[in-house]
Amino acid sequence: ADLVELCSGAGNHTVGLSSHFARVVCVEIDRHLVSRARQNVDANRLENVTLICGNMKRLAQLLRKAGWARDPQRSLVALVDPPRCGLDSVTTKFLVKMDCDYLVYIACGDGLSRNMRDLEAGYDLVRLCFADHF
Repeated sequence: ADLVELCSGAGNHTVGLSSHFARVVCVEIDRHLVSRARQNVDANRLENVTLICGNMKRLAQLLRKAGWARDPQRSLVALVDPPRCGLDSVTTKFLVKMDCDYLVYIACGDGLSRNMRDLEAGYDLVRLCFADHF
């Protein structure tokens, strides 16, 4: 399986999950967090991770520019960990078009409730889990 991680921050999820995937591509808008993610990836010697710095509203272009394309031979998982406000509608609609086999949405705040309308066009809510990360 391949993993597309959006709003990937400093790579905390990336480091823990990368060994379970053939390829991991991470997209983060904050260049300082991408720099930290690079340090994290290098320190953990992760060779299957691609880091991209850019705005989620340009996700299709960013993935193309990085040379990433979906491999039809592998399942695709998307992991999103957006800010409290959730994802913008351009990104949620792109996620629906990506037709991932699984979507993991880490919500902090009410962003998920705002994004559900767009995401329901392509995904079914199968499991909801509550966790206190603080």
